[in-house]
Amino acid sequence: MKNPNTTVGMAVKIFLYSVLAAVMCFFLHMSVTMALSIGSTQILGQRVGGVLEDGRTIVCETYNATAEKEAYTVAYILEEDGTEIPVAAEDLDKYPITQSYKENIRTAVDPAMKAITDWVAQILMVILFLAFPYSTLWYMGDHDRNQVQFGHMPEDRLRGAKVGAIASVPALVMWVLLVVGKAGGLLPGFVKTYRWFNMCFLPYFDSVVPTAVTNPVDVPWGGILAMIPVLLVLPLMTGLGYFLGYKEFSIRDRLVYSATGKKPKRRRK
Repeated sequence: MKNPNTTVGMAVKIFLYSVLAAVMCFFLHMSVTMALSIGSTQILGQRVGGVLEDGRTIVCETYNATAEKEAYTVAYILEEDGTEIPVAAEDLDKYPITQSYKENIRTAVDPAMKAITDWVAQILMVILFLAFPYSTLWYMGDHDRNQVQFGHMPEDRLRGAKVGAIASVPALVMWVLLVVGKAGGLLPGFVKTYRWFNMCFLPYFDSVVPTAVTNPVDVPWGGILAMIPVLLVLPLMTGLGYFLGYKEFSIRDRLVYSATGKKPKRRRK
């Protein structure tokens, strides 16, 4: 793919790459979470639930027998306010449902294991977020160096950082809206949208803002300030990629050379 002729055009391309990375990070995070749950917990039983005709939820939980206790079943109707109304297991057939679900009941995930897994996932998600912008800006810097040498364009070694800064404008707007919501008690439920927008940094965001928080007014100021470095990640990486490309310095080639002793062939995009 050829580089866009303008800085703004490249910034749009980098932003679209960030959207693609967010989709990939969503599936990565979901896969890691499922693997953690399956690999580090035990099945206690099975939960079957359904939606009643009046909109309430009915749940039946069947727990497996253990050395200390025989198998048993618990059923209840879940009201909108969270109240649980007990239901005799033999009376479940009296409640017609419109849709149902089934899931395993598992032991709780070990907090230490979850913390380790979250940070491993975060590192992988950041790599996904930065891989395309870095590579793209490296080739752009390499291309611009040739253009400058032949007098086709003026030198601008900060062009890469400018591309990243423009591509980060949507993220900055979302952060400003979070601040406005916090300061003015506005935008109820906006934190959910903000979480989705920052999917590539979800484990980090969850570590500074409790997952139960949905309204900006409940977000601690420390959590809001902690998102400022996230806004700087993309401009810093695109700036670095452009600078190294302009200098014809390839980290990948250096690693290959160190490992094999052979200088990789020059690649052109």
